[in-house]
Amino acid sequence: LYVGAWDVDSRGNSEGVTREFLFRHLNEIIERSGAVPQWDEYSASPFLEVENNNGGKSIYWYENQRSVSAKLALADFYGVKNIAFWRVGGEDAAIWNAFD
Repeated sequence: LYVGAWDVDSRGNSEGVTREFLFRHLNEIIERSGAVPQWDEYSASPFLEVENNNGGKSIYWYENQRSVSAKLALADFYGVKNIAFWRVGGEDAAIWNAFD
């Protein structure tokens, strides 16, 4: 579970730049930028918006215990019996508390 970052210009258009980070790098980004984690209700995912050097911003989407819990509840609602993660390692260790 990696953090995905997308850069957008000052008008909100994607600059086509994506990067991956480990979850532990989020704290460094928050400390350096002063960004406040936000929550997107539609995707049930947290994200950060950080101003970048190009006059736009970088948007960091990631998973945490709350977002994984929401996705597990949705899978349960629809009777999904198995789930998979794209990548494991470097995630917020608290996500594993969402599994019981």
